[in-house]
Amino acid sequence: MDNSEIETYDSPMWTLKTTEYNGIKIKPLLVILPNNNKLLQIEKKQVFYQAIVKQIIDIIFTLNGKITSGVIIREDIINKYNKGLFADEDIILLCFIKHYYGTTSTSIIPLTKKGFDKNTIFSDVKLTNKIIKNAECNSFIDMKMLISTNELRFGIYKDNDLHLEQLTDAKKKLLID
Repeated sequence: MDNSEIETYDSPMWTLKTTEYNGIKIKPLLVILPNNNKLLQIEKKQVFYQAIVKQIIDIIFTLNGKITSGVIIREDIINKYNKGLFADEDIILLCFIKHYYGTTSTSIIPLTKKGFDKNTIFSDVKLTNKIIKNAECNSFIDMKMLISTNELRFGIYKDNDLHLEQLTDAKKKLLID
């Protein structure tokens, strides 16, 4: 990060229990993005994937034992989750609740050929919201979003209890009807 003033925001992530739909094993994850003008600018410039999703994917894969560069995670947390977030799932459903935009979005991350071949099934937002809304909590990751004048980064500094009440509130924002 550059030397300008750094703002820190909570951006929690829940890993939800693996589920199955049409023979496809799914690992749902839910991330809350705070109300912040820089996030709104990213959305308007249509660079959400490059600026946000790519960083979260790097964090997910680092926690699963595939170290990627530039990830901010304490080593003891990497060791705790090492190869533990997903094992034989076909896809990851990475759901974002965007407080800055008043919407949700889900990125589909294929992990296997089967997941890649069938990932279009999950282009229906009502279906992905239903899968995420019905999934039980597996773990809570206390992720932070760090913003400076020229940079936005995510990092994990600690993990703690499941924060189930906050997860329940977040799931209420997922529309399924």
